[in-house]
Amino acid sequence: MNKRNTILLLAALSACLVSTNPLRAQDSIADAAASAPAGLYPAGSPAAMMLAGHNSRAVWENFPGFTADLVVITDSASHSTKLRVESDFEYSYQLPADADEPWVDAKLRSVISHRRPDDAPAYDVVFLDHNETSPIGRLIGQRNGSGEFRIQDGVIREVHRKSETSWMEITNVEQFKTTNGQFLPETTSVTFRDPGTGNLKSNGSNRFTWTQVGDFYLPESSFTVQVGVDGEREIRELHFSNHKLLPAE
Repeated sequence: MNKRNTILLLAALSACLVSTNPLRAQDSIADAAASAPAGLYPAGSPAAMMLAGHNSRAVWENFPGFTADLVVITDSASHSTKLRVESDFEYSYQLPADADEPWVDAKLRSVISHRRPDDAPAYDVVFLDHNETSPIGRLIGQRNGSGEFRIQDGVIREVHRKSETSWMEITNVEQFKTTNGQFLPETTSVTFRDPGTGNLKSNGSNRFTWTQVGDFYLPESSFTVQVGVDGEREIRELHFSNHKLLPAE
């Protein structure tokens, strides 16, 4: 650690020791965390927990792309196609117009894009609760109000994002642990609410399975029960098979 970062961290920790206000002490730790390079966040700070959650996600490093047979099922209607995912995470497939519903592209985009490696941001976050024994982890919020998260044992358990135009809540109920100790979503709940009232708009209960191909865990299936506030209910499935990695560029 260089001299400047040592001074920043010691100053923030000293402020915490003399402060009689636990929220001000917590903010001081977060201030130091926000100014410190990745890897130098104070242990146990909200920023350190966010970094651990970011790094625990299984991503596709040095990804060559792959092809797979894809079966798309909406309720009882089933269609087959070929999926091609490029090394830049762009993908392509073809379905009849009556089968290519918006949910198909949205689900593929989510499954594929979340495996893209990215650098952790500089976290400017604070604890929003004092419950260290919550069954789904500590509640951490971005200071600009753009998101709230729950982190448990170094894993992201919940993501809440709310703005003037949208409100989304994701809960990772179960996660699949890879052989290298990273995690993929297994059972999730995705809820959309009216940003003005908080009333429920829709909910999707999801189950994912994964298969190892070479060094990569690729999607094997996605099963979703999608419901709406007026009694709508739809079963949505994706089944991937015959995975083949593309030649490395």
